[in-house]
Parts: sequence; structure tokens; C-alpha cells
Amino acid sequence: MADALIFNALIKVYRASNDLAGAERCVDRMRALGIDPTESTYNSLISAFGNVKDLGRARAWFDRLIADPKAFPDCMTFGAMIWSCGVAADPGGGKLAERWFALMAAHRVTPDARVYDALMYAHGKSGDLTSAEECLDRMRDEHGIEPDVTSYNTMIKLCMHLRKKGEAMEWLERMRQAGLQPNPATWRALGRRVLVLPLTTPRPRP
Repeated sequence: MADALIFNALIKVYRASNDLAGAERCVDRMRALGIDPTESTYNSLISAFGNVKDLGRARAWFDRLIADPKAFPDCMTFGAMIWSCGVAADPGGGKLAERWFALMAAHRVTPDARVYDALMYAHGKSGDLTSAEECLDRMRDEHGIEPDVTSYNTMIKLCMHLRKKGEAMEWLERMRQAGLQPNPATWRALGRRVLVLPLTTPRPRP
């Protein structure tokens, strides 16, 4: 018997094939079978429309989640909406993202590192690198969250996007000073090729 997990996986398949109408129809099919959409269902659709810069449809699915008495917004919900503001690359994207960020408190959702990354991304994509940088201080001061490699990678990507390679290298150094090691995503953000060594089976000792 089909359940929400199967439909959520099906929605991902539709997303991967860029058939968002098909992804939306999955919710109607779930309802017809008496299956309630879950937070993951709504979050996947919010993210899907955000990634194609359709903030209107993303907001529509957010509103449907809020209207559903059996589903509740979480960090992934708000992270998807905030990230969408950055994907749109609108000059006002940072301010719009801040409004979504502020709305989290009204729904008693505490931001995590990935939400702050999304907020950072929205500010940076709107050209406000200063506000993006301040997000790292805010996550420490307001919620006691230490930036991780992904957080630093986000700043590096934004600096490179804005053609500020010198500042990107400074963030690389800050990452190391924080005791974190760059990963392949770091080097890709800096535009450097990553050498992936093939896995080999160690020879047995004689």
C-alpha cells in the first residue's frame, strides 16, 4: 500500500525531471488515497518552486502547509523559503529573506546553521556581502551556533560570485583558524579542480 514516504520519493523524481506540475499532482493523489501530506511533502514542493525562481508558487505551498492542521513548519520549511529569496537574485532578496527569518519566531521555530546559510546566501546574492558576513556573528550571538565548513563555504562562494577573490581567500584562512578543514566543495567554490584518487585495495602483507 502506498504511503507518504513513497509519494515523497515520487515528488523527488518529478523534481529531478523538472516536472513540477507532476510533483504537485502527487498531493492530490495522496489526498484521494486518504494519505496526509507530511512536512517533507510541503518542504520538497516549496524548495522545488524556489529553485526555479517561482516565489509565488513556493509561497502558495507554504500557505497550504500552514493551513494543514496536521503539518507544522520547521527549519527546512523556512530555510527553503529564505533560500528561494537568494535564488531569485533580486536586489531586495535580502530584506525579503529577513522577513521570512523573523516569521520563524512567530511559529516557534529556532533557526539552525542551514537556515543561517540560506539567509547569508540571500544577502550575498542581492549584493550585500556585509549583511551576509553579519549572519555568522548572529548565529553565534543569538543562537550559540558555531559556523561549520558549509557556512564558510557559503561565504567563499558569495565572495567568488561577487568577484572578490581576495576576500574569499580570507574566509578560507578564517575557516582554518577556526580549526576546520576545507573540503572538496571549498576548492570548487574557489574555482580549483579537485583531484579524486581512485579507491584501491591494499595489497596483503607477505
